[in-house]
Amino acid sequence: MTVRIFPNGLTTTDKPDSFKLFPKLLQQIESDCMIDTITKQIAETIPNMPLWTIHDSFCTTQSWFPVLESMVQELFLSYSQGVLPSFKAELWCNSDECLKVA
Repeated sequence: MTVRIFPNGLTTTDKPDSFKLFPKLLQQIESDCMIDTITKQIAETIPNMPLWTIHDSFCTTQSWFPVLESMVQELFLSYSQGVLPSFKAELWCNSDECLKVA
């Protein structure tokens, strides 16, 4: 994967604080993938879906979850050229509480 994305390799540096560069690069890639690409495409395709990003998570209501999960997987596969991370659903309330609010 690294060779496909960085065909010329990675460079190193002896500059002070250079150890901070790689984490910043990873944050920029995550931001581009999750916010600028995936979230933007979902919002354009289904503008009435409630959608938030919190750190490294996509959030929506229970009724929209199956649609969100499918779209995120499809768009992530396209963005990453076939690499798919693990996904996990997390309910923020029990079913009875969620139904009262929704």
